[in-house]
Amino acid sequence: MTSDPTRRRVLQLTGAGATASLAGCTGLLDGNGELEADEEPDIDPEEGITAAVQPPEAELMELQQDVMSDVEAGDVSQEEAQAEVMERQNELFMSRSIEFESTIADIDDLTVEAAIGEMGAFLLSGSDERMVELLRDGDVNALLPGEEYAAALESGEETPPEAEPEPEPEPEPEPDEDVDDDDGDDEDDSDDEDDSGDEDDD
Repeated sequence: MTSDPTRRRVLQLTGAGATASLAGCTGLLDGNGELEADEEPDIDPEEGITAAVQPPEAELMELQQDVMSDVEAGDVSQEEAQAEVMERQNELFMSRSIEFESTIADIDDLTVEAAIGEMGAFLLSGSDERMVELLRDGDVNALLPGEEYAAALESGEETPPEAEPEPEPEPEPEPDEDVDDDDGDDEDDSDDEDDSGDEDDD
């Protein structure tokens, strides 16, 4: 690897607008293993550079428009639409990642140490100059510190919390039969008192 100043230059060239947020793609993880590279790196991520790739913006927009048209037509529900968008985004990112991995395979002085295809995240090692060339040629969307790959990998491994089960409704109390009987006894007592009163009058 080259000196740290060169490394800083690599990261500065990404620009604020080009820095992709890998955290926003964690929902696309499914680990289907279509890439040759493993997700777990053999090196310390801090020793590498994270390259972020993504499908063309036009393809992502077209995907969303297609699904929204289905929703407006009443062909799918909102929940079904969200699942379809996620699945098709997954396919687009994986396709782009496979293409990028093939490009890197032809470059002798760059190595893919690990990759998460559904996020378009690659941990690279090798020539910093070659990485700059990838960015300038538009082969990558952003170059980020290696720690970003570690964070993306960790967030993808987190298990979402399970929803708490809804409490069962409490059974309605059964009517108290004794209360009714008592009421009946009270009525009988009242009748007896009335009858006694009538006899006294006589």
